[in-house]
Amino acid sequence: MDNLICQEVVSAYRELDASGRLRLMGTFCAHGDCSVLRHSLGVAYVGLYRCDERHLACDRRSLLVAALLHDYYLYDWHEDDRSHRLHGFRHPGCALRNAREDFSLDDREIDAIAHHMFPLTPQPPRYVEGRVLCMADKYCAIYEMSYAQPYEELYRMVCEETCASVDEREAGMASTDTHAAPWRRRRGTLPGTRASVIAFLLRHTLSTERAI
Repeated sequence: MDNLICQEVVSAYRELDASGRLRLMGTFCAHGDCSVLRHSLGVAYVGLYRCDERHLACDRRSLLVAALLHDYYLYDWHEDDRSHRLHGFRHPGCALRNAREDFSLDDREIDAIAHHMFPLTPQPPRYVEGRVLCMADKYCAIYEMSYAQPYEELYRMVCEETCASVDEREAGMASTDTHAAPWRRRRGTLPGTRASVIAFLLRHTLSTERAI
């Protein structure tokens, strides 16, 4: 993984973690055996990596904030709960509501979080940050279905930067990734996407996979 990009992600996480509930995301499953926290860190990393690789002009802070908060819905969507039905369609709105309760978001961040599930959300992202997030999110979902404990180097950096001691890491944040043991026995499901989006992602898998 690119160390400079990792440092950017860690710095953004540290800032948001100071006033938000990001550590709770470590207790919920995203895809496969990957927690929502790991997934969000991975999306932030892949988003910046692709921007650098493609020389895209974007607001890096807005992209990082949106990536780290795009799945800030704070519930286990695998549970048999009526309120979790149609999760793929509804969770962007829930994540945005929670994020706006805890943080002050700019227009780019709001747009990216609200529309990151396009085409399940009919309106596509308006800004480049949202379009990059939309693609990075879908790439990471595929990646996480194939690899156990993805983005381990980045995740360890976050633990080391945000916890005061090894004991605290082991008892606190580092363990949140395994709190929800039951979901490790159930495979996550890939978010619905169009065949063209999947084909595009698979064509770019090898170049990005080498970076993470």
